[in-house]
Amino acid sequence: MSFTGTLSINAGVSDLDGTNLMKGAKNNGGFGRATNFLQVDRQLDSGDPIFVDGTQDTFNQMPVIIITNAGRLGEEHEIAAGPLARRAAVQKSRNSGGKSNKKRVQKATKKTAKKAAQVSTGKPSTKQPAKKKSASKKRAAKK
Repeated sequence: MSFTGTLSINAGVSDLDGTNLMKGAKNNGGFGRATNFLQVDRQLDSGDPIFVDGTQDTFNQMPVIIITNAGRLGEEHEIAAGPLARRAAVQKSRNSGGKSNKKRVQKATKKTAKKAAQVSTGKPSTKQPAKKKSASKKRAAKK
């Protein structure tokens, strides 16, 4: 379950809008581990608007949230995604038909400029488009 609110850290104990936060087993110093996780691992400070993932529970008859993940609001997807999801996103971008985004942008820019020239003069361009080079000519040009 996910919770959002303002982080408060006082005397080594973290809370989210008044509910104490713990990390790990309830009987094993979870308050300090939660504060360490938030400050060191996630670089969060008191007063930051945050989200936490975890479960609600009680400890010594007081409500607590046992956290499994946390971060600044707005970073939920970045932190939760992890390396596998990022790798899939990179792989997806690589499988975009073999064309780089730079080539697509250049091509679109040329078309836009050509259309703008036609509109300003009212006549279609008389310039013939350049013919594509064969693979052997491209290799020869690289050398």
